Amino acid sequence: MRVVGRYRPGQIWLGSSLLLGTVAFAATRPPPERAALLSEIDDLNGAEVRSACRAAGVAYPPARALLRGFKRERELELWAGPADGELRLVRTLPICAVDEQPGPKLRPYDHKTPEGFYVADYLYDSRRWWMWIDLTPDRLADAGVVGVGRSFYLHIDYPNRVDRAHTDAAGFRRPKSQICLHGNCVSDGCVSLRNRDFLFVYAFAARHDVVRAGPLQVHLFPFRLEPGWSLSAAEGYIHRTALGDQALERFWENLQEGYALFNRTRQPLRVRVGPTQRALGVGGRLRYDFDPP
Repeated sequence: MRVVGRYRPGQIWLGSSLLLGTVAFAATRPPPERAALLSEIDDLNGAEVRSACRAAGVAYPPARALLRGFKRERELELWAGPADGELRLVRTLPICAVDEQPGPKLRPYDHKTPEGFYVADYLYDSRRWWMWIDLTPDRLADAGVVGVGRSFYLHIDYPNRVDRAHTDAAGFRRPKSQICLHGNCVSDGCVSLRNRDFLFVYAFAARHDVVRAGPLQVHLFPFRLEPGWSLSAAEGYIHRTALGDQALERFWENLQEGYALFNRTRQPLRVRVGPTQRALGVGGRLRYDFDPP
């Protein structure tokens, strides 16, 4: 595994009606140990989570959460709120390890972190050490050890239809769905946080009410897509020639639509995938379409 950054001291269950690509999640009950895991995490950071909610004006426990990650800035925003109301920014956390070079993931083993609009499910148990965290207070910052403590992480639905269209257009083999958010500060394309910060994220993610609020959304951006951005940010992007500047610019313009819409509404996005109105070449391209929240 290629480690990005340095360490510094399975099952899927989700129910959803969100349209995002063609992903469908089967609603199943979480295992009994999930409640015990959340209780252990509350023992470590419950006071911090409650304090953060009070400061943000969010009722505790929040019924809905949403994550927004920014690769170049190495920041993860955690938004939370009621199941049917406006979300508020609870905390911006440093991303400890990530592919920070703007530009989407296009092929297996390219060490890239994806860009786009995703939903997450919850996975437990792993043979990889970086998915394990020792929840003993004085060992929390230690590197993970398989079988010691707990294994828990968030898995996103990459590649979606937009991702697959980009890969196909570039002539690459499609990558597998192995992109996660986890602790232990190592990355081969995943978004990784320090263990204590990931516990803070999980405390909100685990309480997200998928029945009333839909699946947990994760928005991953190359950078903060404010007006005035340019393709100069793509300097050094390894797939720039294969994807093409025109396609990359239109992809980022499409991401900016969703970025700006969330900034205005503070509501989870209703995302569909459809053909672009400005087709590129034979067969055109796919893009994200956003329905009013």
